[in-house]
Amino acid sequence: MAREELSAGLELAVTAEQLKFSHSGEIASAKKIAQTRYGWWTELSITAALALALVGGLIFNIMPCVLPVIPIRILSVVEMAGGTRRRFVTLGLAFAGGIVLFFAALAGVNLVLRLATDQALNVSDHFQYPAVGITMAMVMVAVAANLFGVFNVIVPSGVASLESRVVVRRGHLKSVLMGLMMAILATPCSFGILFGVMAWAQLKSPMLGTLVFLMLGVGMAAPHAVLAAFPVLINKLPKPGQRMELFRQAMGFIMLGVALWLFSWLAEDKYPFWVIGWAMVLTMCLWVWAKWVRYDAPLSKKLAVRLPAVAVTIAAGLFMLPRSAPAELKFAHFDEAAIQAARSGGDIVLVKVTANWCTECYIIDRRVYRKPEIAQELEDRGVIAIKADVTDRASLASRWVKDNFATVPPLTIIYPAGGDKPILLPGGFSQADLIEALDMAAGKAGG
Repeated sequence: MAREELSAGLELAVTAEQLKFSHSGEIASAKKIAQTRYGWWTELSITAALALALVGGLIFNIMPCVLPVIPIRILSVVEMAGGTRRRFVTLGLAFAGGIVLFFAALAGVNLVLRLATDQALNVSDHFQYPAVGITMAMVMVAVAANLFGVFNVIVPSGVASLESRVVVRRGHLKSVLMGLMMAILATPCSFGILFGVMAWAQLKSPMLGTLVFLMLGVGMAAPHAVLAAFPVLINKLPKPGQRMELFRQAMGFIMLGVALWLFSWLAEDKYPFWVIGWAMVLTMCLWVWAKWVRYDAPLSKKLAVRLPAVAVTIAAGLFMLPRSAPAELKFAHFDEAAIQAARSGGDIVLVKVTANWCTECYIIDRRVYRKPEIAQELEDRGVIAIKADVTDRASLASRWVKDNFATVPPLTIIYPAGGDKPILLPGGFSQADLIEALDMAAGKAGG
């Protein structure tokens, strides 16, 4: 009996996302519940963020400030081990732990900043402040300038000499300190990326921000642990040189691309930003053409570098320069009175809650709303389609969404004709999910 009661209780249990919407509407289906903002899309985003952080940490090791120093540091660890394989491994792990310790400290700084900013900035609607997008974009521009070498961050001499001034006799503790200093001394080259990650982490959950910083540390530390355990691999390391500097500058172009995307939040028409984006691709490919090969390089090498650059320029132009065809589904501008009038008149009303800064909203538009069959389906059903743009926090649409649903986009609201509660499609959904929700709305109206 107890088992049956437990099973029944589990079936009736609701998630925090469902509870949030319980007073304003109902989720379209059990399938839809699993695809809300806290479902598959968020899990994918978290996995991607951690994977990128791991790769970013690995990349730190080939920066010009780091790569030349790696053999010196690892050989110091090997010398402390005294030829004992076990100490190779343990001292290498201690060295790697020192690197991770630096990134753990950055994670702590991020948490302190989050606690400070959350007092003045609500995390649920921070993107609705234009100043946030502008600030983030300017940060990315500054990061790009750092990567291009416009300015450099120098570690204070007092910090740089700290290791030599601290007397540590125990081998493992000294190895930890060496790893910590390795990470600190890498900041002149990695500052731009670290600062960008810090700014990004301020807009994410504290847990995700902390995990990303720790994963950066793991990515940077892992090669050091391997090299300490197998010192013979030191001879396999690539030689520092111009390639490392070119790679750093390439990262600067990526940061400028991120800045352009952030600036695009400020405008309704995205086409000019696509054109500017292609201009950036063209600039980067011209840079590759001129800088990646010397004028006296063999023809085969020139072709190997320059032909792909030309191909990327042409492919990017074909993708980015054509204007998108106008959507067949036309959305009326938000008007709360029009929603109420349509419902009273016996019509089903669909409200698409979107914003310029909502990346997932563009994905939903491409997968669902821009499809001709969906436009035809809504026309056949006589659905009134309305767009609630919450880009501006002070707009009537923003206030209405916040008062009635207390959430941020993407969200699609379907009102059955009459006075029934709306049917909600939060987060990502498919064409089939939308049709299912419309069927539910028609059933309610008919009932």
